[in-house]
Amino acid sequence: MSFPHAEDDGLTTPQSTPALYDDALTTPHGPESEANLTEPQEPLAVSVWPMTSPYTPDGPPLAPPPPLRARRGVVRAGVTAVSALALLAVMGGVAFVATHRAGGVAGVNDSAATTAGSYCRAVQGANYAQGYALWDAALTASLASADYVALGKDLDAQAGTVSGCVVGKATTSGTTATVPVTLTRQTAGAQTLTWHLSRGAAGWRISEYPEPSLAARATLRRYCAAVVGGQYGAAYALLAPTVQGHLGSSDTYASVAGEVDAAAGKANGCTTTGVDTAADGTATGHLTLSRNAGDDETVTLAAATTGMAAITASPDVSLLSRITARTFCAALVKKDYNTAFAQFTPSAQAAIGSASAFGDSVGTATRLTGDISGCHAGDFALNADNQSGTLSGKVTTHAFYGDLTHGTVLTMVATAPDAWLIDDATIDGQSLSNGGGIFGGAIAPGYTATNALAQRGNAASDEGHAQIISQGWVNHRAKNALRIGGQGVGHARRHRRHLG
Repeated sequence: MSFPHAEDDGLTTPQSTPALYDDALTTPHGPESEANLTEPQEPLAVSVWPMTSPYTPDGPPLAPPPPLRARRGVVRAGVTAVSALALLAVMGGVAFVATHRAGGVAGVNDSAATTAGSYCRAVQGANYAQGYALWDAALTASLASADYVALGKDLDAQAGTVSGCVVGKATTSGTTATVPVTLTRQTAGAQTLTWHLSRGAAGWRISEYPEPSLAARATLRRYCAAVVGGQYGAAYALLAPTVQGHLGSSDTYASVAGEVDAAAGKANGCTTTGVDTAADGTATGHLTLSRNAGDDETVTLAAATTGMAAITASPDVSLLSRITARTFCAALVKKDYNTAFAQFTPSAQAAIGSASAFGDSVGTATRLTGDISGCHAGDFALNADNQSGTLSGKVTTHAFYGDLTHGTVLTMVATAPDAWLIDDATIDGQSLSNGGGIFGGAIAPGYTATNALAQRGNAASDEGHAQIISQGWVNHRAKNALRIGGQGVGHARRHRRHLG
């Protein structure tokens, strides 16, 4: 069959056709074809257009098909290269974000939940320095990084390290947000928390303590450092105003704390052994103070989400008893019996009778010994009920011939959270309720004996050594009776040594 020759219309571009070899796109493959390819094949002889095609010896020349496979390969290679580069770029971006998130750094455009997740990963890895970097400026100003790292380690030791941290959906309102978090520790177990965040120039940052016990732990850490360092003013500043009011001024607190050091030994160590946090945020801290003997203290603290948690009760229960004893003694020295009487419990007041009766008893008791001139508090022993105890000490009286010292024991009872009152007082072993007065039982026998001694000294004719200079010198007061001379003076001196 013959075809008319087509004239060149100028639309077809002459192509040179290379020798065609077997390829995967044009040649079917199978076992037979693979066998035929074991030996070299001769290429088909193809004329270059516009010469006559060998397939149409008698027809017009046909334009050979363009080498499409070569172009497909180039296109496919380009697409593959672009895809690979895009994939690498995406993977690099993911790796960059993952690296920064794993390091505890949240970006400016990250969500509140993302910041919470970054903090989760930081504390779960015990990397508290990176977690601290996610706090906002106000929160970091309330607690130093070194303190937070130390507190985080203490918390891990007491409650177990963080073994799980799951972040929920954030609730955002303007520049603030809350995020629910379930944090699990190896010892304490799971804990449901709500983290508070604020958004600033650096993005979302944690604005309140993420751990409820942090405020209490921060306060206890500072209190321990103050007590061990003897910085009583710093310890006083951590007390709530109501506690400060019961303990008096900072100077009074420092003086009473010094009494504790003198009686029990100065604290040379202080450790927080645990913190119990209630649902309302209040906390109870447990301290161990190292003195001459171990001393455990229980500290109650107010709720706080930033800064320090105020101490709401005296850490050392003996401080309140010592304050009461100090007030009691100062009143006795001044003969302010109304104030002294007010330091007793209602039951003790009923046994004594009244403030005036108490004053009469003290006045009678001090006729021999002279007026009370001072007191010194010693050891305090807390009973097992933690609501009562005994405070031992000494009372000094001043006679014209010298000072006398009397052993005292005050039985103290807690009548309110911040008030300890005297339930009983003994002087030289004589109880208030049994002796008819706080001093009467102990000193009345001495008064009677010395008064009889004065009568003996007054009988100068019988003794032969006493001389009465003036009748006005003789009265029933022991100090005036001791002014006589002769043998009566010698007997009085010997009796004085006996009483001392």
